[in-house]
Amino acid sequence: MDLLRWFRFVWLVDVAQDRATRGEARDFAAGRRLQLVDKPGRTSGATAIATG
Repeated sequence: MDLLRWFRFVWLVDVAQDRATRGEARDFAAGRRLQLVDKPGRTSGATAIATG
């Protein structure tokens, strides 16, 4: 699946896959890292008002 993501990424940024540079690889890895990071939970509005 990661290879498919890579192909989609280079297609999106309009770069031939054999012409991709380290810059594109860095951008791809940074975007992938953001997808994998745990996101903090969301508190309900009522809880935030009651404690705030």
